Amino acid sequence: MQKAFGKKSVIFLFIFPAFLIYTAFVIVSILLFAILLSRIKKGRVALQTLYYIPVVISSVAICQIFTKLLSVTPTGIVNQVLSFIDPSLKLMEWISNPQISLYVTAFVEAYKYLGLYMVIFYAALIGVPDELGEAALIDGASTWQEYLYVRIPYIKPVIIANCLLVLNGSLRSFEFSYLLTHGGPGNASELMTTYMYKQAFSSMKYGYGSSVAIMIVIICMVVGMLFRKFTGGGDDE
Repeated sequence: MQKAFGKKSVIFLFIFPAFLIYTAFVIVSILLFAILLSRIKKGRVALQTLYYIPVVISSVAICQIFTKLLSVTPTGIVNQVLSFIDPSLKLMEWISNPQISLYVTAFVEAYKYLGLYMVIFYAALIGVPDELGEAALIDGASTWQEYLYVRIPYIKPVIIANCLLVLNGSLRSFEFSYLLTHGGPGNASELMTTYMYKQAFSSMKYGYGSSVAIMIVIICMVVGMLFRKFTGGGDDE
């Protein structure tokens, strides 16, 4: 593995996409979307449907859609729109740019599962007793303070469970990196799972690939146990 990436690259490759990009982006985004959805009165059903549509669409179809949207030749919709702001952006490389290909992959995967995790948060938020929010408002709290100090702490166990799901999902992520970039360009968007697949089925190193797969399982278990330990497992104090 070190021959392919180098020691620092392996550590950065594993920790950075799994923890900083995917988990932080998804958890913050879905929580904000769930709060917004819980505040909307009209058109809520339509928004719920729109949010959840990507979940039921296959990963292959979503990757094909984003490949066309971010295409350079022919010019995709994204570059076409950006060219009105700056003509040089018409030739902007998204998928084949080693500096941002990992971010693009993380964004596409987050788009796919955003609706799934948001439904969990939304169900938890609407389950918060109205009396708690009303009491906070009577005490002079603003709407922002109501969510920050009352509703969000109330659903702490759900937030922890969702974080754990996102963490394990990011550590096991495979299809988006493989379908969009094949781990490239170079090794820019390589993940542990895509590396395992290439070693086992491209290089025909089945034993080594199986060892990497076992390590992925062990890492997921260890990260999950450590996360629950440091967060108290979502138990109420």
